[in-house]
Amino acid sequence: MSANNENLAIQIAKELSEKFKAENYFVTEIAKGNFNYNFQIKNPTTTLYVQVYYGKKGCKVVLQGNSESSFYKEIHNKIFSPIFENQSVDSKKEKLEEPEFYIGVDESGKGDFFGPLIIAGFYITPEIRKELIQLNVQDSKELSDQKVAEIAETIKEKFPDNYTVVQIYPKKYNELYSKIGNLNSLLAWGHSRCIENILSKHKVPVAICDQFGNENYIKNALMKEGKQIELIQTPKAERFTGVAAASILARNAFLEWMNKAEERLGMKIPKGASETVKETAKKIIEKFGKETLFEYVKAHFKTMNEL
Repeated sequence: MSANNENLAIQIAKELSEKFKAENYFVTEIAKGNFNYNFQIKNPTTTLYVQVYYGKKGCKVVLQGNSESSFYKEIHNKIFSPIFENQSVDSKKEKLEEPEFYIGVDESGKGDFFGPLIIAGFYITPEIRKELIQLNVQDSKELSDQKVAEIAETIKEKFPDNYTVVQIYPKKYNELYSKIGNLNSLLAWGHSRCIENILSKHKVPVAICDQFGNENYIKNALMKEGKQIELIQTPKAERFTGVAAASILARNAFLEWMNKAEERLGMKIPKGASETVKETAKKIIEKFGKETLFEYVKAHFKTMNEL
């Protein structure tokens, strides 16, 4: 790890912190995290986290918090606005480049009323990356269901020791959610299990996943081995080949479960949380009863209250 990049991260964090203080924002003291320096910006109702990561490839600034809030948008615009950032800070931040060796993690099913929550991890090396690119590995959302199935099977056949899939089926999902009451905590648990599973087989320096909620969700869920790794959480992480591979594996597992559920129920199950989804749920209740529905859906969705 470059000491120069760590010093650069401290400097960027200090400059950003001072700029917000100068504009009379409530800013906490800078703290040292896992490969980052961070501070909080608060208003009476919202807390945001500004994190400056450092690594071999340079530094990057990440803002975390409720991205739908007006306060988040206000602070985001200031951090990433050329007017707010002087050229010295802006020129120091480097675009996050894809590491050579890392674990990519992604999930599927979190926005679907029907089906499980699936999280997958994939350990990638430079040689494997070349093969995945030849397979047309990309974000699963850009691929048809058939293509996802084809690529997933190839990945599993060619690299059986490089992937792991954690599946939280609806019945267990509902039990866990009723105890935890937080989707981000469930996601963090699944992400951390994927990372730990791969670390039990391979010594890997970095893990990359999508940014969701406070970065500490995953960090706190990691066990001994996982806490030693550099964890990078970034928006649209599927742009990295290893995360894209994980997204395909997760999506394929989700689709396989949906196909089996359709066979058991004898009806087509739509994805998402649309009106068609609600109509299908009502049919299941009429045919099998409401208790059966809980074995196929995520009960905390507002869709459940609309049935």
